[in-house]
Amino acid sequence: MNETTRPAVPAGAGGPGERYAGTMFGLAEQAYELAVRDVKGDAKRSRLPGGQFTTARMRASLATMRALMARHDPGDPVVAHYVAEAAQEVVSKAFELVTDPLAAEEMSRIWRSLKATAPPLSPDHARERIGKAALLIDPDATPRWL
Repeated sequence: MNETTRPAVPAGAGGPGERYAGTMFGLAEQAYELAVRDVKGDAKRSRLPGGQFTTARMRASLATMRALMARHDPGDPVVAHYVAEAAQEVVSKAFELVTDPLAAEEMSRIWRSLKATAPPLSPDHARERIGKAALLIDPDATPRWL
């Protein structure tokens, strides 16, 4: 398995959250690969520390997302929410690195796909569920937004 191949999901995992997390991860991975290819194609830019640091941050984020989805149900709201936010950061960083017009056009397509993919829960609802779970508050017994 190479560094960008997603491991198998745990048995029994599934649902819209898993598909959402997997889609977000896939888009982040595409953006990373496109940015790395673009930077590698310019020897001068590839030797500058800013691009190297940004590439390292993106790679670390992808590895974290991959490990999280391998160890936990990607359909879990915490996992899906984290992966979505991390994917947006990766795509945003990748967009900053790309200078080739054709690569920028492809990056725009990735960004639009990322933003157009509807989450299974709104970000606020996901954060509410995550926070209530962490604080041991029953989400069904407690009215929302008090």
